[in-house]
Amino acid sequence: MSGASKVIDLLNRYRWDTTSDDNKLLILPTTFDPSACILDEGLMIELDRRRNGKEVTRHEKTLMTMGLPAIGEFMCQPNNGLIIRDRWWHCTLATFASLHQADIVVAIYEDSFTGEMFVNWLEKTFADVKNREDATDHGRRLFQDGLIRE
Repeated sequence: MSGASKVIDLLNRYRWDTTSDDNKLLILPTTFDPSACILDEGLMIELDRRRNGKEVTRHEKTLMTMGLPAIGEFMCQPNNGLIIRDRWWHCTLATFASLHQADIVVAIYEDSFTGEMFVNWLEKTFADVKNREDATDHGRRLFQDGLIRE
């Protein structure tokens, strides 16, 4: 996804009409097919929020000065850039009897976010997170401290 984000940034930088942000390209990662995306209310709300520029970016807050409860509370605030919603994960389990026959399993994770989205959010939001490596280290620490669970 980070490669796709870089391509979108380049396309936005060199687009023909730079006077308006109305036609700015956006990527909103999802596991849904296009028809299901339109029907997902949470995804449409997030897309609208991003298109209207309501996303809060770079704060003066630092992770090292905030306690776990404050970070958790900040993560749950609306329009902070971290998308917390129910997510579906599709996986295929091959049966031993026939490799051609497979069962599709769908798992639903409530109130969740992806690791990549969390790393991107940490990098964009906190002043003491300088790059993806820092964000990954902070995310790992928050996971080990119990703020995030599988």
